[in-house]
Amino acid sequence: MKKLVVTAFLVSSLVAVNFSGQVEASEKIQVKTFHVSDFDQEKVEKWYNELFQSYVNQFNELKNKQGEVVVEEAESEAGSTSQIEKPVTDEEQQTDVTQEEQQMIDLVNQERVEQGLSPLEVNEQLTEVARVKAQDMIDNQYFSHQSPTYGSPFDMLTQFNVSYRTAGENLAGNQTVEAAHQALMNSDGHRANILSSEFGEVGIGIVEGGPYGKMFVQLFKD
Repeated sequence: MKKLVVTAFLVSSLVAVNFSGQVEASEKIQVKTFHVSDFDQEKVEKWYNELFQSYVNQFNELKNKQGEVVVEEAESEAGSTSQIEKPVTDEEQQTDVTQEEQQMIDLVNQERVEQGLSPLEVNEQLTEVARVKAQDMIDNQYFSHQSPTYGSPFDMLTQFNVSYRTAGENLAGNQTVEAAHQALMNSDGHRANILSSEFGEVGIGIVEGGPYGKMFVQLFKD
């Protein structure tokens, strides 16, 4: 049973839509509600694309202000299969985390330890997939869990032979690690992923590019 939580930040405005159709929003932004009875992936993706373009326009107009966009999909117990090949070989893939990736890992684990949770272990497969997803968003100019190349996060994990019972994905666009981390922690859905006791491993990919400066992908698994 897949649980879907969708969250998007636009400058100072917040929209939160969950699978039950509950919505929270600031007064400065139009709210789109999707109820369970008429939930449709294409409608969600269309909404995301409109929201994405709106943010890009605002971002270009407010160069002296910092904005961020973050979305999150929670957990699943199953994924579908696909014949899409990996874009790089195992020999070509760098498994060591970068300085910025380690910085975000440290911030995540610091939050967990402060809440009495065990720190997450770095998973090389998750790190690889996270980097590929971040680069895919930059190359294909989109910001969504649903990739035109790999499908959903759960489809993608299956394609990269990552086994899991429960998995989660956080996405962020921002200029710095600290700002991206703070934005994620300020959102209930993203914070829940970061502080979930169900997860024991993490992979974080950070790639330069896109309209926000950097793309951040956090992948969690049990």
